[in-house]
Amino acid sequence: MQFTKMIGCVFVLCLALLLGGSPAIGDEAKFRYKFNAGDIFMYKLINSQTDEQNGMKMNSEQVQYYQEKVQSVEGDEATIERVFTRFTSESNDPRKSKTSFDSAAEEESTDPNAEMYKTMIDIPINIKMNTRGKILSISGCSQMVKNMIDKMVGDDAGTPRAQMKIKMMKKILSDESMTQMLSQSITEFPEGEIKPGESWEKNSHVFFPMIGDLDFNVKNTLESLADDVAKVKMVGKMEMKPIEEDDAADPKDPFAALRKLMKITESTLDGTVEFDNEQGLIKKKVQNTTLIINIRGQEVHTKQSSILELESFKPAK
Repeated sequence: MQFTKMIGCVFVLCLALLLGGSPAIGDEAKFRYKFNAGDIFMYKLINSQTDEQNGMKMNSEQVQYYQEKVQSVEGDEATIERVFTRFTSESNDPRKSKTSFDSAAEEESTDPNAEMYKTMIDIPINIKMNTRGKILSISGCSQMVKNMIDKMVGDDAGTPRAQMKIKMMKKILSDESMTQMLSQSITEFPEGEIKPGESWEKNSHVFFPMIGDLDFNVKNTLESLADDVAKVKMVGKMEMKPIEEDDAADPKDPFAALRKLMKITESTLDGTVEFDNEQGLIKKKVQNTTLIINIRGQEVHTKQSSILELESFKPAK
């Protein structure tokens, strides 16, 4: 169960990381994100997860609040600064007491990951994306990684266990990995116009040290378009890339042998997106994911629900 919790944290953190007139229903439209230097967006992301193994269930919920501010715009590309302003969490492990954390609260937290969450507050990350929603690059993760490592390992940095944690966090939160993860989570639109009933696909790739290479294959369908607000339906799945023998034997990768013992036997992904095409922003995104992972013959069932909501939008003056 502890191993399952570690996998869950990877997905949650990862996942911590995103998105003239009014056409009538049935009209074609070209969908684009809109950026003006100085625009400020406030988002709330709720991640709920249930892990089940050998009849034991663990429920957890993490809520992330973050601000995005458009720093600059050049052509159809923008640089956006994202800052996490608050974290809350609750978990219910049947073997332990219920834990909770709120970065805005003064009382001491019962969540063992509290100090790690705190290190992510107020650290700016720069996201470069274009108006279609394609993530071009992410930078600035190094300071967050350093803060998290300092809290995770403390004075035990020289031990083998601490070194493994350090390697994992550096890999998960590298600029390259974060670019992959955000690319998977953001809704990307096609070049031309689309109308209700039409679909487009998005395939992305993410590498998780403890799980391996995951390919996300998602089919997006424009369900409706009314008053310049589009509703997009998502359906997809995740596929785990087979581990090569040479990769599994890599002595420099502490997780390679572990990945060889894991296999995703079933996965589903579905959800909806509400996109305001007049303002050029995501109003709400709901994504549900189910996974069955086989680890040494033992199945781990994971269900995750993510709800992203726009709390406020302050346009540039």
